[in-house]
Amino acid sequence: MDAIGRNHIGQLVQRQFLEFLEKFRAKREDGSSDEESYYLVQAAKMVTEEKKTLYVKMSHFGEVNADEVSFNPDVLMSVIQNKYMIVRDHLHAAIPQLLDKLDGDDLQEKIKKARAANEAEYVIAFHG
Repeated sequence: MDAIGRNHIGQLVQRQFLEFLEKFRAKREDGSSDEESYYLVQAAKMVTEEKKTLYVKMSHFGEVNADEVSFNPDVLMSVIQNKYMIVRDHLHAAIPQLLDKLDGDDLQEKIKKARAANEAEYVIAFHG
């Protein structure tokens, strides 16, 4: 695969991954979904705790409501698993985009300060 093809795939994965992070809602015990995005909540906690790693459960790709996203979650998960080294930087690049969507002046101020100090090197870690 040439550099143009890798970049195209990376950008597509980044866009879909960001959409996944924004739209995934954890399931409650009664089967209903939380009202807030699970990963927006996690991102806010990450910023509050001054951490740089957002942890993503691989099993969540199978739990996302496929009718609420514009992509096939199974395909996205497969690309991430099988082409990780090609899309890794694009996955990490989705974090600042997600952080820009957080509400709250305090959170945005912390993000702004971290970026200004070049401390905003955010990464994704997958598990489960």
